[in-house]
Amino acid sequence: MSSSEMRQPVPCPAEPSVGVIVNYRNPEAGLIERCVESLEYQEFRNWRAYLCDDASERPVAVAGNPRVVQRRNGVRLGMVANTVITLAQATEDIMVQLDGDDCLLPEALSYIVHAHLDGADMTWGSCKSVETYTRDGAGFSAEYRIANIARSFSDDLNEFSAPQPRSYRRALFLEAWARWGWMAFTHASGKQWPVSGDIAVFYPLLRVAKNPTPITEILYLVSRTGPSHDKHPRKVRAAIIAQAEALS
Repeated sequence: MSSSEMRQPVPCPAEPSVGVIVNYRNPEAGLIERCVESLEYQEFRNWRAYLCDDASERPVAVAGNPRVVQRRNGVRLGMVANTVITLAQATEDIMVQLDGDDCLLPEALSYIVHAHLDGADMTWGSCKSVETYTRDGAGFSAEYRIANIARSFSDDLNEFSAPQPRSYRRALFLEAWARWGWMAFTHASGKQWPVSGDIAVFYPLLRVAKNPTPITEILYLVSRTGPSHDKHPRKVRAAIIAQAEALS
């Protein structure tokens, strides 16, 4: 895919639009539905979700929500390619990355949008792991039983794996794509990075970001019933960071 094939960013209105990229493959039963449910309870309403099934052995579909765009790859592409394809199709101003087995707290998109309206061109935050969800009749915004902190905020990018939720202006991605193309987001061999695909997208954007902004509030819940979240071996992350720092 060339940079000329990317749709150009649309002007940012008074209220930005948000696209939520949800990559997944072979999710455990019920996790994608719960992920989408967390979006349905967002305080900020101008969003669209892109569910990207990377050739799951058993296709997963979520019915009944016009805000959800679903795509299933016929062959496995990997997280980086899956994300790039979604960014090429999207038209929203702000893109948010959300793993299919995790959830956003109801105020998450509101915090992210406010940060971008205050001048941020990309954000990252803090998350907690959860073992169970408890809700009352009010819906998803009821209290949660927090198990332990999975990742926390740090101002040293080498000491953390860009905690979630992660967001960036789509225009920022297009700027990076126009400058470096696939080279910025793949291993020097041209192959995708083993695991850490979301980090491989996020770190190159730091090279062009003018106002990267951390959000310290806990907005993201990591499921403890889903697959292992030890996805970011230090050696791989260090290699991604080193390659991103070499971009000019």
